[in-house]
Amino acid sequence: MSERQRAHWLHLPDEMRLNQACVNLGKAWATPYLVGSAMQRPDWRDVDVRIILPDADFEAMFNVPADADPMPLRLRWSIICSLISRQLTEATGLPVDFQFQSQTQANQYGGPRNPLGFFPRFGDELDAEHAGGGDGR
Repeated sequence: MSERQRAHWLHLPDEMRLNQACVNLGKAWATPYLVGSAMQRPDWRDVDVRIILPDADFEAMFNVPADADPMPLRLRWSIICSLISRQLTEATGLPVDFQFQSQTQANQYGGPRNPLGFFPRFGDELDAEHAGGGDGR
């Protein structure tokens, strides 16, 4: 398979773990996206995951302008992104670099994005049908 035909360079089991780990992030904020080197080449260093927030939401959440730079020096942003990176790394076994981005920041990125955290209706049906298992329902 040529490089042009690949959506990304993650192995299927890694992609499945990453998708599953991103489900609740998508429910809590917005769709997470796989971006960066894992989308572009087989020798990726880390797995870049981004959630893009509307500028107003980003500014309210992090108390910084949507076009602020450099973001790693912003304490609240840095702590939250580091904690989510760690959680995703532990859940997947992948070296995940998670970041929130404002729409303004995301629009400056010219590379591909692959949405994560999607298991269409599977989770909802499973929860409704099997919740509680032995609770006498």
